[in-house]
Amino acid sequence: MRGCCVASKQRGRFRNGPQPSSSTPERLKPSAILANSRSYSDGSLFPRYYKHAKLSPFVGEPVPGTGTSVWWIHLLPGGRLQYGIPEISRKSADGRYYENTEDNPDVLVRRSPDAIEEGRDEQLERAVEHLLGQFGGPAMKK
Repeated sequence: MRGCCVASKQRGRFRNGPQPSSSTPERLKPSAILANSRSYSDGSLFPRYYKHAKLSPFVGEPVPGTGTSVWWIHLLPGGRLQYGIPEISRKSADGRYYENTEDNPDVLVRRSPDAIEEGRDEQLERAVEHLLGQFGGPAMKK
């Protein structure tokens, strides 16, 4: 299946296209998921779910598997001393815990300090190249 965005529901209707049926996908537009090595918690789960559903390519850096909810205890006023107690761990459909299971992108793009200093986002640039390639533009390099 081609990568795409999820259309928004509004009063039971889809704003970005026709009503879905069993033969009409709810996702109507091409997309790519971007993530980096600082994506934790839900930020590490979302790319995993997106990739597992084969909605589109995952572009960026490896994401650490940190899908555990934490309950934070503040020991001093102002939150200056605190610790976290793992509360809820997430599991994949096959029953394995996500914690400590790194996800690797389909297209590895590490951001360079020079590009960051210039205000450029190399991961976003690469994802846009891919999306344009779906419409006859330049294809994404792996």
